[in-house]
Amino acid sequence: MDDIRGSPYVIKCYGDEITKGENNKMAYNLLLEYASGGTLADLIKKSHGKGLVENDVKRYARSILKGLSHIHKREYVHCDLKPDNVLLVANKSNDGYIAKIGDMGLAKRVEQSEKNDSGRYWRGNPLYFSPEAVVKGVQKQAADIWAFGCIMFEMLAGNPPWHLYKGLGINKVLKRISYESEIESVMVSAGISEEGKSFLKGCLCKKVMCRLSADMLLDHPFLKGLVEDDVDEADKIQQ
Repeated sequence: MDDIRGSPYVIKCYGDEITKGENNKMAYNLLLEYASGGTLADLIKKSHGKGLVENDVKRYARSILKGLSHIHKREYVHCDLKPDNVLLVANKSNDGYIAKIGDMGLAKRVEQSEKNDSGRYWRGNPLYFSPEAVVKGVQKQAADIWAFGCIMFEMLAGNPPWHLYKGLGINKVLKRISYESEIESVMVSAGISEEGKSFLKGCLCKKVMCRLSADMLLDHPFLKGLVEDDVDEADKIQQ
């Protein structure tokens, strides 16, 4: 948290403390920013499978990408990006919320990721794994972009990309993730707009070299014309 502080789109850490709880057990606590809106997963669940309003999807997507861009520039991979780990903090200027990335517990440095390329040690939720993570056990910054694409799909469609296959078991679902034709058919079935599909394809491209970065996605036409969020000016300066 110390290494990545300075972005208004990542949950702030105000410090830490050690306290004594029940049965005199010592506990180490991180003091984090309060997210009154809960998680993005909570919000999606409330849509009852219909998805969120597209303008809200765009605003949350932009915030997540800005946070992810900051994390990547600090040479980290989040490794566990999912709706449960995106928190909604009240926007000062209106009744809405700003999406902020939280839970860095499984994050790792890029150099650490490169040393472990030959392994099969996965971090995070398998339903948000990228094809290269499934096939080769590789989780670099591009894997975060794939996970972000899954979040985008979930916001637009109201369900995770692989929800139709949940009865197959995790191993068969993981096998399908490595087939690019599968994600294409999933997007069609969800009724996502052409501009939205173009944006998603930039995230959910099987070939890592063709997958767009966070900064490239921020320049995509899908996110154009949005009003800036009212974030902490001090954080803007640090960023």
